[in-house]
Parts: sequence; C-alpha cells; structure tokens
Amino acid sequence: MVVFKEYINGMPFKWQTHASQKLRKAIEKAAYAEIQTQEEIEYVQEYIRYWISCPSFDIPNKEQLLKQVKEIKTDNDIYTIYTKLAEQGWGPY
Repeated sequence: MVVFKEYINGMPFKWQTHASQKLRKAIEKAAYAEIQTQEEIEYVQEYIRYWISCPSFDIPNKEQLLKQVKEIKTDNDIYTIYTKLAEQGWGPY
C-alpha cells in the first residue's frame, strides 16, 4: 500500500489532501482510538512511515521509530508512536 510517494518542496503532503477517503477515515478513527480493521491500521501505519521518512525532517531516533511503525497492530500502538513524536515537537496529524 502506498499512501504518498513524493514530497512537495521537501515537505510531506497532509493526510487531508489524499484522494482516498479510506486514508482520511482511518486517520480520523485513529485520533479517537476507533480503528476497527487491519486495512485502517495499514493506512495509518503507512502515512506515519511516510511522514517520519520525510528527508527534510531531522527527527531524533528516526530509525527506531520506523521500526516501531512496522510493528503497529492496535490503536494503542498508534497512540504510543504519536505521543513519542509529539513529545519531540513533531506530529503527522
């Protein structure tokens, strides 16, 4: 699954601009811990991976976070990664 492949002016696209309603709904559900399907988890997982991988961002522990993104299985896993990013001043939402 590919959410986005490129960056615009070195910055990631926002999830709100994605043509797929599936991505939008998955992100909105993740915000309220309402993920219900594996497909929704995969959409959120892929978007977070894309966002963290942005070459313009110097995110501490980027490789460790990317490994954790691969292991996302639940809403709680999503929340944990989002919290780690937010604590560092980063946030893909």
